[in-house]
Amino acid sequence: MFGCGAIGLGVIATSSLVGASRIIAVDVNSDKESWAKKFGAHEFVNSAKLPEGKRIQDYLVEITDGGLDFTFDCTGNVRVCVCVCMDNGKTDVFIGSCHESCVGSLS
Repeated sequence: MFGCGAIGLGVIATSSLVGASRIIAVDVNSDKESWAKKFGAHEFVNSAKLPEGKRIQDYLVEITDGGLDFTFDCTGNVRVCVCVCMDNGKTDVFIGSCHESCVGSLS
């Protein structure tokens, strides 16, 4: 789940409510970790603090032993839209707006 603002916290809470087995919250603001965990996230990753050259997609594949079944972009940020797409045949959900060039690049 990318973006721990109001929408993202709602996605975390709903995912927890329906029994998601592992909820990983991703944000660039470490201050949001406590809120993400209060709403049901099991883990928090600050994508701005990954090792030099490490992409968030690669890191998530690494820590999940193969990738995620669902990703949710709750940022509306075009750069995040592109990186959320895990390209693993699973489900990527974009909440909010992404620029049309982003959507076209995911087809």
